[in-house]
Amino acid sequence: MSRRRWHWVFGAAGLVGAGLVTAVTVWVLRGAGPAVGTVHQAAATGASRPGGGANQPNRPASPQTITGTYISVSYPQTYRRLNQPVTGNYLEVFDLHGTDHTAKDLAIGVRRGSLAEDSGVKLRRLQADQYQEAPLRLADATGIVFTKRASDFEQTAFVAHGDLVASISLTDPNPADLTGEFSDIVKSLHWR
Repeated sequence: MSRRRWHWVFGAAGLVGAGLVTAVTVWVLRGAGPAVGTVHQAAATGASRPGGGANQPNRPASPQTITGTYISVSYPQTYRRLNQPVTGNYLEVFDLHGTDHTAKDLAIGVRRGSLAEDSGVKLRRLQADQYQEAPLRLADATGIVFTKRASDFEQTAFVAHGDLVASISLTDPNPADLTGEFSDIVKSLHWR
């Protein structure tokens, strides 16, 4: 190619490059400014919840209930039940995972034995520096609640009934306070 053509090719490439740089600069500067406009939010009503109507207040959805061979337990609709097989010495298990953009997990199990013999109770008592123990009294049973002393959330209840022990454990790796939710779940426990 002649020298003249090379100058033309480099000149055209330079113009295209300069045009791209200018276009990108304008695009970045326009996007870097504050957004201008107004956001309107509709008032929250029961219509925004499943089963709610336009004239109903915004209330939490009614709880779901798991009914097994040994127990039944109610839990918020913000959980999805996972299909987990019964393993070890458990007679029945229910595993649920939060669906409300959290990482909370709810594990419920029933085993034969007593509170004094339960391995979960023994483990937490051996780690008293990590767990706070408190008595639990329900309408038809007694038990123990362990609260983990850490930045994450963990509460586990062990409830005795005859020769059976139910464990209900709610965990979340985030420092959320789920004490009220945990209490509602534990209070809903009914032996069958």
